[in-house]
Amino acid sequence: MIPSSRRSRQPTCLPWTVKHLVPIRAIVLGHALDTSTKLTYSSALNISYLNFIHLHSFHIDPTPKTLSLYATYMCHHIEPWSVDLYLLGICSELKAFYPVARSARASTLVFCTIKGFKRLRSKPIMHKRALLRDKLMRVIASFGPNPSYNDGLFITILLTGFHALLHLGELVWPNNSELQSYHKLSM
Repeated sequence: MIPSSRRSRQPTCLPWTVKHLVPIRAIVLGHALDTSTKLTYSSALNISYLNFIHLHSFHIDPTPKTLSLYATYMCHHIEPWSVDLYLLGICSELKAFYPVARSARASTLVFCTIKGFKRLRSKPIMHKRALLRDKLMRVIASFGPNPSYNDGLFITILLTGFHALLHLGELVWPNNSELQSYHKLSM
């Protein structure tokens, strides 16, 4: 133990055993990712990666070779930027069982495979035109002088989001109860 010349203001705490620390750490790590992120990550693993492994009779171990082949296969079906995010989720899910998953994803082979596909097959980013006040006025006028209740709610959400610079996720409540969180509400 390192001797200290100063007294600490922290309360004196009794030491915990490793047997006590490990389960508490496991619970905390389980809450490190947001529920919606975990749901996205698990679907990338369960639907995409495991299906690829099964179809091609590969071992599930996430080696650089396997992840590179997965990226090659998936980049022919979906946008390479999405495949990059899929790999992030897959490795996050597999790291508990395969500690080398992150280093395999960060390998030169996987990095260059994704980079090459981003250059070859990515579509250019298309930005939407900015929503202007005159467009908002046209939308409101299109509902007439007496909008229905649902139309009134839509107008309210539209104007609140526009003037408060909110994202759609901050304006609506998800139907999936696992994704509902009061921490994400704007108050």
